[in-house]
Amino acid sequence: MSKGHTRNFVKKQVNSRPEVRVRELPPKFDQNGKDAVILCPFCGIPHPISIGKDSPCGTNLRLTAIQTIFPVRTVKKLKLVCMKCHQSDGEMIQFNNAFVHLIDCVPGTKLVAVPPKFSKVAQVVHSLPLPLRRAVERRTGYAKPVTEVDPEGNETGKTLGYFFYKASA
Repeated sequence: MSKGHTRNFVKKQVNSRPEVRVRELPPKFDQNGKDAVILCPFCGIPHPISIGKDSPCGTNLRLTAIQTIFPVRTVKKLKLVCMKCHQSDGEMIQFNNAFVHLIDCVPGTKLVAVPPKFSKVAQVVHSLPLPLRRAVERRTGYAKPVTEVDPEGNETGKTLGYFFYKASA
């Protein structure tokens, strides 16, 4: 630029108001004998709504699962220890009355929130010789033992039962 010329800068106006707004209310329920129907909370004459489908009035029902994650700073501050690997680092989640890492730290160990349905057949399959056991497990799933774990995360050595586990692909 030559001397004497100034550059004019145009400041863009940013619209801070959104184009649309969202309102949220808990849905209404109507009990019809054994069945419960979820109703629109916004309409004067309530109508049924379902998850993931837009209703004629524009209401969309969302279902979300929420889990609390303890970040590294909180884990160190509260001295939380993982029930599976007994380490005190990384992000953790609460599992029953203990804590486990958000990322699976011991891949061979699965924690179950609700004990599986035990099977006597799974116990018999688990005790079969390995070649015969593998042949049966191809059809039924893996025969897995469930071992007891104390609140500190140590295995007690007690087998609670056996169940068939089908790994998801």
